[in-house]
Amino acid sequence: MSLGVDEKTAAADACEMEHAVSQSSYEALKALAEKAKRESVG
Repeated sequence: MSLGVDEKTAAADACEMEHAVSQSSYEALKALAEKAKRESVG
């Protein structure tokens, strides 16, 4: 899965998002991304 940003920017943004949102929102976003990745492969 790609958002169209370079890897360095994506990693920095992910780190900031992890600390800026609640744990439950982070887990929900993570699950959504994992689901989208599985569906794009299958």
